[in-house]
Amino acid sequence: FTTAITHQPDHANAYNNRGRAYYVKGEYDLAIKDFTTAITHQPDHANAYNNRGTAYVSKGELNSAIVNFTKAIELDSDYAEAYYNRGIVYGQKSDCDAAIADYTKAIELKPDYAEAHYNRGNAYFFLHAFNQAITDYTRAIRFNPNYADAYNNRGVAYLAIGVANQAIVDLSKVIQLCPNDAMAYYRRTEAWLPLREWEKIKADLTIAKELGLDIITVFRQDHGSIANFEQSEGIQLPADIAAMLTPPQK
Repeated sequence: FTTAITHQPDHANAYNNRGRAYYVKGEYDLAIKDFTTAITHQPDHANAYNNRGTAYVSKGELNSAIVNFTKAIELDSDYAEAYYNRGIVYGQKSDCDAAIADYTKAIELKPDYAEAHYNRGNAYFFLHAFNQAITDYTRAIRFNPNYADAYNNRGVAYLAIGVANQAIVDLSKVIQLCPNDAMAYYRRTEAWLPLREWEKIKADLTIAKELGLDIITVFRQDHGSIANFEQSEGIQLPADIAAMLTPPQK
């Protein structure tokens, strides 16, 4: 790309493509410089604006990212990826309504956009609209049957509405796809709990711990003490499982 620029200094696409290469290398300032030069030579270069927005996201400059994604959309109103990317940023800013609107537009333009369905599901989940989240995770899985994160989040959403059996199915699929995902084993114990599947709970906790998860810390973050859990959930833990989730005596 540098050679192309040497031969043709106003080659906007060469700057844009070199910027993408810098971005992949994590050299975001150089990427932004090249995207900016591409825009200077071709002011209607929607892709360069989108790419510059992505670089700003990686630098944590979210407002600048939104400005660039918005400009890309102004230049190309059918730019599904720019709507999706702007939705991601709105989500990072906890503006779920704006994020949902952008993901919805991306899906209108590209109905099989699995990532847009997944992230819209995450926005709905954040709003505690769990059934809508499940619908979107299901669509994401339809378009990408090996979408482990979508299975995981759908499983957690099923847990949130008390559908333990379906949560187990989804979390088991995550484990099948990602057998070293310690949190998936731990989350599956949460689904086994209302079913009092003690041996399965013990087995999953053991595997999660062997995979490096601090199961005691995670349990305390989720539930506080054993006593708090048993009181709030109405479930009496067997002594051996309670011991696994109890901090050691100092």
